[in-house]
Amino acid sequence: MDQILEWLGQYSAPLGLLLGFGAALIDVLQRVVEGAVQAELDSSNKHFLLKTPFHRLPNAEADLPLASVNAKSSEEWQRLAEKTLPLNDELREAMNQVFGIEAIRWDLLGGGAR
Repeated sequence: MDQILEWLGQYSAPLGLLLGFGAALIDVLQRVVEGAVQAELDSSNKHFLLKTPFHRLPNAEADLPLASVNAKSSEEWQRLAEKTLPLNDELREAMNQVFGIEAIRWDLLGGGAR
């Protein structure tokens, strides 16, 4: 800071104001660019993140077959098998909530009669 004040004493006041204005402009531009980059990174990262309903489902879907293979009795195997359909329904509902898969129509995807 002392060196800056020394420079201002050696040069004219308009040059000092110009330097101050340039420094402020650089600071503002830096903040704007950082904010824009951060916003873009946040939005692109959100595109690839699994939404809340999916946090538990992949592990649950993988655990059922593994647990079924390791079942020690037919009762335990039956209990695990009964979890499969509700879990599949939960997965379908989560996919519909997040991606709206039930609203997708074949004709909108380029299918159907031409």
